[in-house]
Amino acid sequence: MRLASLLKWAGLALVVIVAVAVAVLLSIDVGSYRDEIAAEFRKATGRDLAIGGDIDLSISLTPAIVVERVSVANAGWGSRPSMVALERVEAEVELLPLLAGDIRVTRLVLVEPDILLEVNADGLANWRAGPPSDRPAPRPARSTPEPEGEKKAEAGPPPVPMFNHAEIRRGRLAYRDARTGEEMRLDLDRVSARAEAFDAPLEIDAGGAWNGASFSVSGSVDSLAELASGQPVRLEFEAEALGFDARLSGEVAEPGTPDGLDLRLAVRGADLSSLAPLAGPDLPKLGPVAFDARVEGGAETLRIERIQAMVADSDVRGRLEVALAGPRPRLAGSLASSWIELAGPEPQPAGGKPSAAAAAGGAKPEKAVREWVFPDDPLPLDGLGAVDLDLTLKVASLAGAPVSVEAVEARVSLDNGALAVKPLRATVAGSPVEGELHIDTRRNAPGLRLAARAAALDLGRLLAEAGVTDLFEGKARAHVDLSGSGGSVAALMAGLDGDIRIVGGGGRLKTQAFDAAVGGASALLGTLFEGRKEWTVVNCAVASIGIGKGRATSRAALIDTEYSTVAATGTADLASETLDLTVEPRAKSATLNVAVPVHVRGSFADPEFRPDTGAALKKLGGLAAIALFPPAAIVGLGELGGDDNGCLKNAAARPKPGAASEPAAAAPEKAVRQLRDNLKGAVKDIGRGLKGLFRRNGD
Repeated sequence: MRLASLLKWAGLALVVIVAVAVAVLLSIDVGSYRDEIAAEFRKATGRDLAIGGDIDLSISLTPAIVVERVSVANAGWGSRPSMVALERVEAEVELLPLLAGDIRVTRLVLVEPDILLEVNADGLANWRAGPPSDRPAPRPARSTPEPEGEKKAEAGPPPVPMFNHAEIRRGRLAYRDARTGEEMRLDLDRVSARAEAFDAPLEIDAGGAWNGASFSVSGSVDSLAELASGQPVRLEFEAEALGFDARLSGEVAEPGTPDGLDLRLAVRGADLSSLAPLAGPDLPKLGPVAFDARVEGGAETLRIERIQAMVADSDVRGRLEVALAGPRPRLAGSLASSWIELAGPEPQPAGGKPSAAAAAGGAKPEKAVREWVFPDDPLPLDGLGAVDLDLTLKVASLAGAPVSVEAVEARVSLDNGALAVKPLRATVAGSPVEGELHIDTRRNAPGLRLAARAAALDLGRLLAEAGVTDLFEGKARAHVDLSGSGGSVAALMAGLDGDIRIVGGGGRLKTQAFDAAVGGASALLGTLFEGRKEWTVVNCAVASIGIGKGRATSRAALIDTEYSTVAATGTADLASETLDLTVEPRAKSATLNVAVPVHVRGSFADPEFRPDTGAALKKLGGLAAIALFPPAAIVGLGELGGDDNGCLKNAAARPKPGAASEPAAAAPEKAVRQLRDNLKGAVKDIGRGLKGLFRRNGD
């Protein structure tokens, strides 16, 4: 038989064989293999796979398969039966490359995928098939080296599927964490990835909503062929969400892994408050916003270099290193700023019943509507458990604080919800101050400790900038050590413990301002003034205040002027915000009017002043000595230095027998009326200043 005839019959035989093979394939009921498919899936993943709809197979050079109603079982403890559910899956692949192990998907469509990722109260995640084995990996057996040329080739990674067109329609991804109550939801209206050819750029377009906030993403990646080859790949993306625009561009050196990143990130936004759907409603209305940085590194560690950030007039620059391998992200690095403006939520209207949280912390008893100084708003501390920190901060000027704060230097560490700012140095109201701050959120009631020291605190400037009073000028040595626990400023104050000590040398009092603050009665409180000079010399002032379980007690408080000495004793209840103080003056000159003790009662926001007229009348026969303070209080003040301080000597001195001042004609009743009429308004202003101070710091 001739060669031509042989080839003809061979060709006919091949056609018949192919036709028979196609007929056999088309006659196969693919749906009958669903049990085998489910068994193989369970063998590979440990989860059940259910196919509730039809399976259609189309045989050609680009075989296509359509599967309907596919679901993957959830963990046994999960909140619903399925972890993944799809209404429909469509896929087409190229047959000839597949025979060589090259997976080329010309079309993949997922219709209505619904994915639930959840973590239970024990920290188990449903996307893990089971807990990892506790048994150590077996030690490899000792073996002799293989001869050169006979080493087995190492197994490479599985082939990467190549896509011409991948699409998601109406998808949803939800995340729930039973430990924290956190919930997130991603709704995908569309996701499309297309490439004209395997060596052409991959164009990506997506749109949807994150927790109800719409977004869109578009961009491109170098060709799929380069992506599969493991060579560096360039990418460029743009995104819009929540009033912000973002641009990401650069190179991925190892596309098979998330390592070798070298990216540029730029973000622009009109207003920080537009991020409220993600960060919460308390974000202030500040803008514009800009952020630029270079991102390097990989899956375990990211390096964010050349940070340049602006929010309104505030700026931040520096570098960060983000470690992602631990139980929480860990940020380390250094940040600096020439200007940062603090901003918090708008203050709540004054008055109203204390919150339940404050009442639980022993803060404020239920009463009729009244004005409170310490806010009950919960402190925003939840985010302290999300990351760990080790940062060095430098801020030239910190605006928006109750007083001017400059030259801030701090080391900030955060470990599993325990925050430490130590050391902390700053210039506060023109005075160098150093200290430390600790906040521990690992307990049900967050704990706080604040310690601060100042060798030459400009007390007059501090009080004036805080809006408390401008009647004093002078410097003092100060020591503050406070600790407490609670979820709000009110709860913290209700259980506060600590110590405040102040020792001041020379200074001066503004006669007119002090006159207004204490009722215009220069004949009353200590007969401080003689004549109407603008300023009165202050020789010295000391204060020692002990605080225990929310109750502040004046252990020693004394101010000495050129004309009189005034002491204050009593307590202030920080929980109920009530006062129980007595101000007792002693004149230095018999030519001045009789000094009348004054009782200060009422609330912080609305104090009441009641002069002790009975004591004043008794003093007409001889003025009693100034109040005496326990030696321990004086020793505590002496630790701040200034052994020659006149107030320390005065507070420690004992009265001489028979010491008295000559009486002078006086009308205490008239002074009482002046005090009652004039004091209240001025001290209300002081209360409002304190209230503003704590409300600005209570966010």
